[in-house]
Amino acid sequence: MSPPNCFAAFRQFFDSQDFLLRSAFYALGNYIVAEFVKRTYFFKPVVVNRYWQSQAALGLTKEAIQGKGLPPGDSPLYCWPKDLLVPDIILFLTKTQVILNPTIGEGRPVLTKQFTDLMIETYTRMRDPPIIDVDGGAFKTKTFTTIKMLVNITQQHLIDTYNAMGFSQIKSKSVNSKRS
Repeated sequence: MSPPNCFAAFRQFFDSQDFLLRSAFYALGNYIVAEFVKRTYFFKPVVVNRYWQSQAALGLTKEAIQGKGLPPGDSPLYCWPKDLLVPDIILFLTKTQVILNPTIGEGRPVLTKQFTDLMIETYTRMRDPPIIDVDGGAFKTKTFTTIKMLVNITQQHLIDTYNAMGFSQIKSKSVNSKRS
Protein backbone atom coordinates (compact mmCIF):
# COMPACT_ATOMS: atom_id res chain seq x y z
CA MET A 1 0.00 0.00 0.00
CA SER A 2 1.15 3.50 -0.67
CA PRO A 3 2.28 5.09 1.48
CA PRO A 4 4.16 2.11 2.93
CA ASN A 5 3.74 0.91 6.50
CA CYS A 6 7.00 2.58 7.52
CA PHE A 7 5.17 5.91 6.95
CA ALA A 8 2.18 4.95 9.12
CA ALA A 9 3.24 7.22 11.98
CA PHE A 10 3.25 10.24 9.64
CA ARG A 11 0.08 9.54 7.69
CA GLN A 12 -2.38 11.12 10.14
CA PHE A 13 -0.30 14.31 10.26
CA PHE A 14 -0.04 14.67 6.48
CA ASP A 15 -3.68 13.76 5.92
CA SER A 16 -4.60 16.86 7.93
CA GLN A 17 -2.36 19.15 5.83
CA ASP A 18 -3.22 21.11 2.69
CA PHE A 19 -3.61 19.21 -0.57
CA LEU A 20 -0.16 20.10 -1.96
CA LEU A 21 1.76 18.93 1.11
CA ARG A 22 -0.40 15.81 1.43
CA SER A 23 0.21 15.03 -2.26
CA ALA A 24 3.98 15.38 -1.81
CA PHE A 25 3.86 12.94 1.11
CA TYR A 26 1.94 10.36 -0.93
CA ALA A 27 4.23 10.87 -3.95
CA LEU A 28 7.28 10.14 -1.78
CA GLY A 29 5.45 7.06 -0.51
CA ASN A 30 5.06 5.85 -4.12
CA TYR A 31 8.83 5.96 -4.69
CA ILE A 32 9.53 4.10 -1.45
CA VAL A 33 6.93 1.46 -2.34
CA ALA A 34 8.59 1.11 -5.77
CA GLU A 35 11.91 0.31 -4.06
CA PHE A 36 10.23 -2.35 -1.91
CA VAL A 37 8.59 -3.84 -5.01
CA LYS A 38 11.92 -4.00 -6.87
CA ARG A 39 13.25 -6.24 -4.09
CA THR A 40 10.27 -8.60 -4.23
CA TYR A 41 8.73 -8.89 -7.69
CA PHE A 42 11.19 -11.41 -9.12
CA PHE A 43 10.14 -13.88 -6.42
CA LYS A 44 6.37 -13.43 -6.21
CA PRO A 45 3.57 -11.24 -7.51
CA VAL A 46 3.25 -7.90 -5.73
CA VAL A 47 -0.05 -6.09 -5.29
CA VAL A 48 0.02 -2.40 -4.38
CA ASN A 49 -3.07 -0.48 -3.41
CA ARG A 50 -3.28 3.29 -3.94
CA TYR A 51 -0.21 3.63 -6.14
CA TRP A 52 0.49 6.54 -8.51
CA GLN A 53 -2.65 6.29 -10.64
CA SER A 54 -4.91 6.45 -7.59
CA GLN A 55 -3.34 9.65 -6.35
CA ALA A 56 -3.16 11.20 -9.81
CA ALA A 57 -6.83 10.41 -10.43
CA LEU A 58 -7.78 11.88 -7.06
CA GLY A 59 -5.86 15.10 -7.72
CA LEU A 60 -7.27 15.53 -11.23
CA THR A 61 -10.80 14.76 -10.05
CA LYS A 62 -10.50 17.25 -7.18
CA GLU A 63 -9.45 19.96 -9.64
CA ALA A 64 -12.33 19.04 -11.97
CA ILE A 65 -14.86 19.18 -9.11
CA GLN A 66 -13.67 22.70 -8.32
CA GLY A 67 -14.75 23.78 -11.80
CA LYS A 68 -11.51 23.45 -13.73
CA GLY A 69 -12.63 20.36 -15.67
CA LEU A 70 -10.47 17.41 -16.58
CA PRO A 71 -7.40 17.89 -18.78
CA PRO A 72 -7.82 16.81 -22.43
CA GLY A 73 -7.55 13.06 -23.04
CA ASP A 74 -4.11 13.40 -24.65
CA SER A 75 -2.64 15.35 -21.71
CA PRO A 76 0.68 14.06 -20.37
CA LEU A 77 -0.90 14.21 -16.89
CA TYR A 78 -2.49 10.82 -17.68
CA CYS A 79 0.91 9.21 -18.43
CA TRP A 80 2.96 7.29 -15.90
CA PRO A 81 5.99 9.23 -14.53
CA LYS A 82 9.14 8.12 -16.35
CA ASP A 83 11.15 7.81 -13.11
CA LEU A 84 8.63 5.64 -11.22
CA LEU A 85 8.47 1.84 -11.44
CA VAL A 86 5.63 0.94 -13.83
CA PRO A 87 3.38 -1.99 -12.90
CA ASP A 88 2.94 -4.89 -15.30
CA ILE A 89 -0.82 -4.76 -14.77
CA ILE A 90 -3.18 -2.22 -13.20
CA LEU A 91 -6.61 -3.27 -12.01
CA PHE A 92 -9.31 -0.73 -11.21
CA LEU A 93 -11.97 -2.25 -8.98
CA THR A 94 -15.27 -0.55 -9.64
CA LYS A 95 -18.52 -1.08 -7.91
CA THR A 96 -21.48 0.87 -9.19
CA GLN A 97 -21.49 4.24 -7.43
CA VAL A 98 -19.22 3.24 -4.59
CA ILE A 99 -16.17 5.44 -5.05
CA LEU A 100 -15.69 7.57 -1.95
CA ASN A 101 -14.16 11.01 -2.11
CA PRO A 102 -11.89 11.39 0.90
CA THR A 103 -11.18 15.10 0.27
CA ILE A 104 -14.60 16.69 -0.09
CA GLY A 105 -16.72 17.45 2.91
CA GLU A 106 -15.56 18.29 6.39
CA GLY A 107 -13.05 15.50 6.77
CA ARG A 108 -15.67 12.83 6.12
CA PRO A 109 -15.95 10.74 2.97
CA VAL A 110 -18.69 12.02 0.70
CA LEU A 111 -20.08 10.18 -2.29
CA THR A 112 -21.43 12.17 -5.19
CA LYS A 113 -22.39 11.00 -8.65
CA GLN A 114 -20.32 13.83 -10.15
CA PHE A 115 -17.22 12.74 -8.24
CA THR A 116 -17.75 9.09 -9.15
CA ASP A 117 -18.23 9.88 -12.84
CA LEU A 118 -15.17 12.15 -12.97
CA MET A 119 -13.00 9.63 -11.10
CA ILE A 120 -13.97 6.84 -13.51
CA GLU A 121 -13.39 9.14 -16.51
CA THR A 122 -9.96 10.06 -15.15
CA TYR A 123 -9.01 6.40 -14.76
CA THR A 124 -10.19 5.55 -18.28
CA ARG A 125 -7.97 8.30 -19.72
CA MET A 126 -4.83 6.91 -18.11
CA ARG A 127 -2.47 5.04 -20.39
CA ASP A 128 0.95 3.45 -20.52
CA PRO A 129 0.07 1.03 -19.00
CA PRO A 130 -3.67 0.91 -19.55
CA ILE A 131 -5.98 0.18 -16.65
CA ILE A 132 -8.16 -2.95 -16.60
CA ASP A 133 -11.59 -2.37 -15.08
CA VAL A 134 -12.69 -5.25 -12.84
CA ASP A 135 -16.26 -5.39 -11.58
CA GLY A 136 -15.90 -5.20 -7.81
CA GLY A 137 -19.68 -5.38 -7.45
CA ALA A 138 -19.75 -9.05 -8.41
CA PHE A 139 -19.74 -11.72 -5.76
CA LYS A 140 -16.43 -11.61 -3.87
CA THR A 141 -15.40 -15.04 -5.14
CA LYS A 142 -16.02 -14.02 -8.76
CA THR A 143 -14.08 -10.78 -8.33
CA PHE A 144 -11.19 -12.60 -6.63
CA THR A 145 -11.17 -15.31 -9.31
CA THR A 146 -11.02 -12.67 -12.06
CA ILE A 147 -8.15 -10.84 -10.36
CA LYS A 148 -6.25 -14.08 -9.68
CA MET A 149 -6.63 -15.11 -13.33
CA LEU A 150 -5.37 -11.73 -14.61
CA VAL A 151 -2.37 -11.78 -12.26
CA ASN A 152 -1.46 -15.38 -13.18
CA ILE A 153 -1.73 -14.65 -16.92
CA THR A 154 0.47 -11.58 -16.52
CA GLN A 155 2.99 -13.47 -14.40
CA GLN A 156 3.22 -16.32 -16.91
CA HIS A 157 3.68 -13.84 -19.77
CA LEU A 158 6.54 -12.18 -17.87
CA ILE A 159 8.18 -15.53 -17.11
CA ASP A 160 7.95 -16.55 -20.77
CA THR A 161 9.40 -13.18 -21.83
CA TYR A 162 12.32 -13.34 -19.36
CA ASN A 163 13.10 -16.95 -20.30
CA ALA A 164 13.01 -16.07 -24.02
CA MET A 165 15.49 -13.25 -23.34
CA GLY A 166 17.96 -15.78 -21.93
CA PHE A 167 17.60 -15.06 -18.23
CA SER A 168 18.07 -18.05 -15.98
CA GLN A 169 15.10 -20.37 -15.98
CA ILE A 170 12.33 -18.73 -13.97
CA LYS A 171 9.55 -20.94 -12.71
CA SER A 172 5.95 -19.90 -12.24
CA LYS A 173 4.55 -19.56 -8.76
CA SER A 174 0.89 -18.74 -9.19
CA VAL A 175 -1.05 -16.55 -6.81
CA ASN A 176 -2.65 -19.49 -5.04
CA SER A 177 0.51 -21.62 -4.70
CA LYS A 178 1.47 -22.60 -1.19
CA ARG A 179 4.82 -21.56 0.17
CA SER A 180 7.24 -24.06 1.61
